[in-house]
Amino acid sequence: MDLQLLPRVFSRPMIEHLARGGALDELRRIARISGLSDELRAKVRLREVFEIAYRFLQRSHRAEYVYKNAIANKLLLGRHSMRSASLFTELTAGVSKADIVLVNGTSTVYEIKSEFDSTARLESQVRSYGEMFDRINVCSHASHVEKLEAVLPAHVGIIVLSSRYTLSEKRAATSNKANVKPATIFHSLRKAEYLGILKDKFGALPDAPPSRFTSACHVRFSTLSPHEAHDAMVHALRGRQAQPGIRAFVESVPASLRAAALYADLSAPRREQFLGRLDKFVRFA
Repeated sequence: MDLQLLPRVFSRPMIEHLARGGALDELRRIARISGLSDELRAKVRLREVFEIAYRFLQRSHRAEYVYKNAIANKLLLGRHSMRSASLFTELTAGVSKADIVLVNGTSTVYEIKSEFDSTARLESQVRSYGEMFDRINVCSHASHVEKLEAVLPAHVGIIVLSSRYTLSEKRAATSNKANVKPATIFHSLRKAEYLGILKDKFGALPDAPPSRFTSACHVRFSTLSPHEAHDAMVHALRGRQAQPGIRAFVESVPASLRAAALYADLSAPRREQFLGRLDKFVRFA
């Protein structure tokens, strides 16, 4: 039995492959090696496979995906809603990638340190997040709390995913917005986003030749105040998940798949195909 393979069931490649009509052989292989097959009937609907696999992870191997999905369900869809908030995974932040970023009226980043994760890179990750986000949290296992309290700056929050699958705030994050760096924020934005911000803030784009245009945009963006740059980033990120159908898709998948549905890069037809496949039967024997 190799439980380390089981989180792959919820990976972006798996979701995207299933949406294209494939991946069942790989799903069966993972189920067999991880021991998930022992939990399944010979013939079961695909949506039940995900739900059973997720319960298996919660019980036996609380990997990073369990934390991500808890945040998606309990914070994005529980405390907020997709009408007023957006959630992103693996968002570039300086030299790091943020595990989860929740954007509503402000930005909140969640760095996940499960019981299987090392905290060796945590210092540099928190520094990177401090250049971009308003509120910084580390979401972890109870066994890490004492160490986190000792090494994290006072403004960084600490959240624990309990054995009962609740998110418990051990220390509240405080605002970091005044300390963000517009130069770092610039590199997290798409070209259309930073061009729109520059037009809005300065009335026109830099007059520079093509070879120096991006650099000129970066220089001008860097003159924004931390608050201006941060709030413009929040507005731009909210626009990324404004396309029709995303909210309905996320709310239509089983609770075990909410985080996966958010980070899968699926077109509208692929989302429909994936939803249709969830009700199809899969044979495991």
